[in-house]
Amino acid sequence: MNSNTETPSAPSGVNCHICSKMAMRKGVAKHYQEPVRHCMLCNKMFCDSHKSPSQPTDGDGGEGVCEINHSTYYRKRPNKPDVYMSLEQRARVLGGARQ
Repeated sequence: MNSNTETPSAPSGVNCHICSKMAMRKGVAKHYQEPVRHCMLCNKMFCDSHKSPSQPTDGDGGEGVCEINHSTYYRKRPNKPDVYMSLEQRARVLGGARQ
């Protein structure tokens, strides 16, 4: 049996919020992957496994959008700062146009 079965962790102690929630709910092994990105809509960290397939990420591996339902997340947290339901809403609030 292989004694080298450590659970991978995210870099510098930063965890994907979706991996963490899955591990807590289902008891599954954490599967953090690098790079961990910052979601532009919910202001949480996420790994490449949990990026939204329909939303872009920036070219240098920094920000992007995770796969959660941001409309629902926004409705449940109407007064939480830096939470948006869409990139269009984020652009309007921040005063810029989406490029």
